[in-house]
Amino acid sequence: MAWWLLWKRKVEGEDVSRLEGWKPGGPSLSGGNFLGVRLPRRDLSGIDLSQSNLNEADLRKANLVGASLSGAKLNHSDLRNANLRWSGLSGAELVGANLKGANLEGSDLIGILTCP
Repeated sequence: MAWWLLWKRKVEGEDVSRLEGWKPGGPSLSGGNFLGVRLPRRDLSGIDLSQSNLNEADLRKANLVGASLSGAKLNHSDLRNANLRWSGLSGAELVGANLKGANLEGSDLIGILTCP
C-alpha cells in the first residue's frame, strides 16, 4: 500500500469516507469521527454533524448554510470564508479554529467554547 494512504488512515477519523460521499439532503452523520477531514469548497448545506469530531478539519469556503453543528468539536479547524449562515453551533468547541471571513449571520452561537 502507498505510504500516503497509510498516513491518511492514521490521521483521519474512521467516518471520513461517509462524509466525503455525502450529498445535500443525505442522511444525518451526527456523532461521527471526521478528524482531519479535508473538504474545502464543498456543499454541506443542511448537514447534521451534531456531536461529531471535526477537529483539525479543512472546511475553507465550505457551504454549511443551515448545518447542525451543535456540540461538535471543531478545534483547530480551518473555517476561513466558510458560509455558516443560519447554522446551529450551540455548545460547539471552536478552540483555535480559524473563522476569518466566515459568514455567521443568524447562526446559533449560544454556549460555544472558544478557549480552553
